[in-house]
Amino acid sequence: MIQGDDEWKRLVDVINDEDAPWRALHNAHARPAGRLYPAPGAVPFVGAVMTAPLVLLLTHPEVDGDTTPHDYRFSRDGWPLSALHPDAPSGLSRRFDRRLAALVRRFGAQHVAHSVAAIYANPWPSVAYEPRLELPSQRRMQGLVSRAAERDAAFVLAQDAGVWLDHRSVADLPATRHLPMPGDGNAAIDASTIGAEAWDRICARIEVHAWL
Repeated sequence: MIQGDDEWKRLVDVINDEDAPWRALHNAHARPAGRLYPAPGAVPFVGAVMTAPLVLLLTHPEVDGDTTPHDYRFSRDGWPLSALHPDAPSGLSRRFDRRLAALVRRFGAQHVAHSVAAIYANPWPSVAYEPRLELPSQRRMQGLVSRAAERDAAFVLAQDAGVWLDHRSVADLPATRHLPMPGDGNAAIDASTIGAEAWDRICARIEVHAWL
């Protein structure tokens, strides 16, 4: 399952249907920054979530003055994490470039696009994350994480994505396989921010990832 393929679209359709009543109720009472954008649909993950050796656990698809909900639908064949493609929408591109610049410099953008995926705790684009909001889709996000954990993926957790630590598949992992992401999840991932030892472990996983 890769962002934009048929299986991804089927998952999005299921989430759209099962979350609809909860999303509407939330939006009826939410502060403007916490409102969920229903169009063009949910974004459960980006990248090759079933094969990427490194998975970022993030809070939500972030929307701001530079990034729209529609930007998350961008995809290109051969680039599972399409935000790294040269033609990606500028706001989305900058967001992932900031996180992954050191890996891109070391391995190249397309290799990293195959090697890094991201799963969102709340799959609906919004400006701000609402940690107390629970949606039916949450169990599907947890299922994606469980499957990634079973195949020995390593995880990097955004600082404000502590909700993932309530999930046994993440909480029970050894420290070598779940690493804290610096800052709010948009900061760079490199040796200076996550530590030299953790950085070396990540790079070793990505270096040997065969995707061609």
